[in-house]
Amino acid sequence: MNNIPLILISILVLIMVFGIFALHATKIRREEFKKTGKHPKGHYLGRGIALGVAMGNIAIGIGIGIPLGVATGSTWEKKHTDSLRPLTAAEEKLKTQTFLLLTASMLVGVLVFFAINSIMH
Repeated sequence: MNNIPLILISILVLIMVFGIFALHATKIRREEFKKTGKHPKGHYLGRGIALGVAMGNIAIGIGIGIPLGVATGSTWEKKHTDSLRPLTAAEEKLKTQTFLLLTASMLVGVLVFFAINSIMH
C-alpha cells in the first residue's frame, strides 16, 4: 500500500513528459510544413494506422483494425506521393527520440504492472 503514491506520481510524470514531447514534435512538424508545404514521408501511413487503431478499439477489433489502417495508410501514401518529402535531420532525430521514449514508457508500464500486482497479492 505504500507504493500507491509513488505509482501515481510515476504515471503523472510520464503523462507530463509525453505532453511536452508531443508539443515539441508538433512544433517541428509544423515548421517543416510551413517551409515546404509538404508532409514528411510516412505521414499518411501514420494517419492510417491511427485510424485502424481507433476502428479496432471501437468496432472491429484491434487485430483487424491495425492491418486495415496500414492498408489505408499505404494507399494514401501512394495517392499523395507528390505532396511528400523526405524526413529532415530534425525529424529523423525526433523519430529516434520517439522510439526511445515509447520503449522507456513500456518498461515503466511493465514495472508499474508488477508493482501493482505485488501490492494486490
